Formats: sequence, C-alpha cells, structure tokens
Amino acid sequence: MTKTKTHAAAGSADWLEPHRLRFLETLADQGYATATLRTYDAAARLLCREVREEQIREGQLVGGTLSRVRAASLEAMHPNRYDRKKYCLERFIETLVEAGVAERPRAKRTATTALDRLQSEYESYLRDMRGLTDKTIYDSVCFLRRFMAFRFGERLGSFNDITPRDIVNFLRTLRGGSAPRDKTPPSHLRNLFRFLFWSGKTNRDLAVSIPRVAQPPKSTLPRYLKPDQVDKILDASWAATPVGRRNYAMFMVLARLGLRAPEVIAIRLDDIDWRNGTILIRGKGKRHDRMPLPDDVGKAIVDYVRQGRGSE
Repeated sequence: MTKTKTHAAAGSADWLEPHRLRFLETLADQGYATATLRTYDAAARLLCREVREEQIREGQLVGGTLSRVRAASLEAMHPNRYDRKKYCLERFIETLVEAGVAERPRAKRTATTALDRLQSEYESYLRDMRGLTDKTIYDSVCFLRRFMAFRFGERLGSFNDITPRDIVNFLRTLRGGSAPRDKTPPSHLRNLFRFLFWSGKTNRDLAVSIPRVAQPPKSTLPRYLKPDQVDKILDASWAATPVGRRNYAMFMVLARLGLRAPEVIAIRLDDIDWRNGTILIRGKGKRHDRMPLPDDVGKAIVDYVRQGRGSE
C-alpha cells in the first residue's frame, strides 16, 4: 500500500467526528448543562472509537454493523449511571440515523401486544398532555413495564385488580429492603396511575395511595411564600439602576405568572405581543404557550427596557 493510500485510510477512520461535534453543539444550543454534555460526549466517543477500531467506512454503519458497534459501546461503558449513558448513546445514534449516515437494522414484524399498545398511548399522554422531555418519558416507560411485569407477569390483566398493596410491595422490591430517600420511583408511579385513571382504565385514582418518601427536616428556604412576603421581596429588589430594574422585572414575572426560573430566563422581547397583551412562554419539553401579560408585569418590563436595558 502506498503512502498516499495509507494516509487516506487513516483520514477516513475519523469520518464520524464531525457528526459528534455537531451533535454536542446542538445540545449546547438547547441549554444543556456542562456535566450533562460530558455524559453525552463520553457515550458518543465510545461509538466513534468502535467505528474507528473496526475500520468501518462511511456508508457502512448500517444494519448488523450498527448493532455490533452499539453493543460493543454499551459493553465498554462504566456501570456507574449505565441507564443514563445508554440513553445518551441512543440519542447520538438517532441523530446519525436522521442525518442519513447510519441505518438501524430492520425490525422483525411481530404482533403488537397489549403492553406495547399501552406504552404507545402512555408515551403520547406524557408528550402531548404533560409536555415532558424525551428522557423523562423514557424513564417513565421503564417504570411502566417494570411494574406491569411485577404485577401481572407476561400477560396484562385487569388494571382494576391493582391494589395499593401491590404498589407498596413493588416499591419495597425496588429498594431491596432498605429505605433510601429516592423520590424518583414514587414520582414515576404517580404519573402512571394518573394516566390510567385519566384514560378510564381504572375506576379509581391509585396515585393518591402511593406513599411519600420520608425526607429529613429542611432548615433552608420555605417551599412557598405568603403574599405579603412576595410583596416585600418585590419592594426590596427594585432599585434605580439597570440591575435593580432587571431584577424587579424578573421577580414580577416569577410572582405574577408563576413561572420557573429557566422559563423566565428564556423570555425574549420578541415573545411579547404588546398589542394583544400576551407573552410566549418556553416551557418543559420544548412546549410553547401564550399567557396573558398582566399590566403590572408589562410596566416593569417596559421600565427595564427603557431605563435600564440600554445602559447596562
């Protein structure tokens, strides 16, 4: 093999790197935290390494070849937070599939089961009605399948046969006899049983019977503020400075519209329809909703834009 051919072969081994970098840039643009980006990057690097070591060229990452390098990447993962890393790897593979540089193996046609149909309906509910993210939906579906297997085995029975004792026994099984202060399993189960009741699959709302996880007494900030306390914070935040006007406007949006901090940070001037008195809110799960803009909130924003924003 000539030196030119050797150099070309070596260069082609890293053909997946630009896709990895674009994948991370997309996540960064969506506001993902630095620690989360590192997890995604580690999973994507494992796949790139397997592709490079097996000398898979562009156009060859299809069918069984993709399945093989995916399995090798999963095997090379550290067991710490394995499910999270597996999800990140699947996101990267899905991005490659959408870009047309990878192709999943064709799934064998199998008859859909009652559990498959339930899962599909549950996913639509979480995405469309609750506005949850793909990661939260993925975790929720995992708990759906685990609980149904625990309660019914391989074949679903009547959901009205589920009792509060079944839920408690399932939670005990998850904890292995210990009692950690993990609120994740009860939270996912509440989502599940609210869906079953909402869709008419159960006659009663079993979500109210799920036990709460004992938490240590908190000596930090209270979970909510009384109206007079909110007014005191608003009064204390205002100052005749750009920062003071900005803080006051942000606190007004938080207090009057009941938004979360990330939703307030994401607001842009173009999101406000001054003529109709509405404001666009970018919520969880990439959901966008318009809300009425209260008069006092609008005045606070206008004061900041006119007197503070331009002089920062």
